[in-house]
Amino acid sequence: MARRKWWIVGVAVVACLGLMVGLTVRRLMTEHSRPVGHGNLTFDVSADGSKIVFAAQGRGGRDLFLLDRKSGQVQALTNSLDYELSPAFSPDGRRIVFTRGKPGVRADQLCITELVPPLGIDQWTDADENIASPTFTPDGQSVIFSLETQYRWGGLASNWNESGALVLMNLQTKERKFLISEDKLAYDAAVSPDGKLLAWRDLRGLCLAELDQADAPRVVSKSGHSPTFSSDGRQLAMVAGTYIPDFHVEIAPVGGGPAKKVSNTDGAMQVRFLPNGRILVLREFWRDGGFGEPTRGLCEMDQDGSNAREVISEAMLKNPMRASK
Repeated sequence: MARRKWWIVGVAVVACLGLMVGLTVRRLMTEHSRPVGHGNLTFDVSADGSKIVFAAQGRGGRDLFLLDRKSGQVQALTNSLDYELSPAFSPDGRRIVFTRGKPGVRADQLCITELVPPLGIDQWTDADENIASPTFTPDGQSVIFSLETQYRWGGLASNWNESGALVLMNLQTKERKFLISEDKLAYDAAVSPDGKLLAWRDLRGLCLAELDQADAPRVVSKSGHSPTFSSDGRQLAMVAGTYIPDFHVEIAPVGGGPAKKVSNTDGAMQVRFLPNGRILVLREFWRDGGFGEPTRGLCEMDQDGSNAREVISEAMLKNPMRASK
C-alpha cells in the first residue's frame, strides 16, 4: 500500500514537472524579452525641429510621447500594455513610424500613427518576424527597417538580435526590396535628405553607400552606430565607442575625411541633428564614477559640445506626463 502511495506521488511530481516544462517552452516560443533599459530609450526630432517623439516609461514598459519644444508640453501618443519603440517622424511631420510588441506575441511589428485627426495606429506587419529601427524615406512613400526571421534559442538568451536584413517597403503596395542581407545583421538605417545615400550599422561597422548600391558600402567607422544626416546632407553624426562608458558622438563629412569627436558626449546612446546645425544627444552617465543608478537625459548642444542645455530630464523619461506639468 505504501509503495502504491509513493508511486502515485511520483507520477504526480513528474506530471507537474512536465506541465512546468511545457509552459516554459510555450512561453519561450511566444514571448519576446523586452527589458526596460538604456537600449530602449529612443527618440527622433521633426524636420522643422519643433517636436521630439520619444519612448519612455509607460504601461507596457515603453510608451511613446510627443514633446512640443516651444511650450514644453508632453502628449502621450500611446497608453497601452503594448511595448512601443524606435519612433521616427515622417518628412512632413504628420506621421510617426515605430515598432510595437504585444503581450504574449514573440515578434515586434511595424506600426504607423497619424499626428493629425483622426488619430489612430495602423499595424503594417503581422508575421513571425521581428522588425526594428524603422525610418521613413525622404519622400514619405516608403519605410526602411531591420528585418529578422531567425529567432535565437537558448534559455535565458532566447531572443531576437534586433538586427538582420535591411528592407525597403513601399507603403502603397507593401512591396519589399531587400537592401542588405540578413546575415549582415544590419540596423539603425538613415537616409540622406535627398534620398540618394543610405547609412547603417552592420557587422562591418557603420556603413555608407548609395541607396541603390548598398552592396558596396564605405565603412565610415568600425565602432559607429546610430547614424544621422544633417539637414543639408553634408555631415553624418554617429555614436562611436566599444562600451557604454566609452560611447561618444562623432561627426564626419559625408564626402570623406576624418570624424571629429564632440566633447561632453560621454555615454551617448543616440544623436540627431537640428535644422540650425546643433545636435540632440541622448546620454547615459554615472555622476558618482560608475556606481549606482545611471542618469539619463536628452541634451541640446553645439557641434563642439559647448552651450549644452537639457531638453528632456531623467524625471521626464521616468514619468513624462507628470514632469511636463
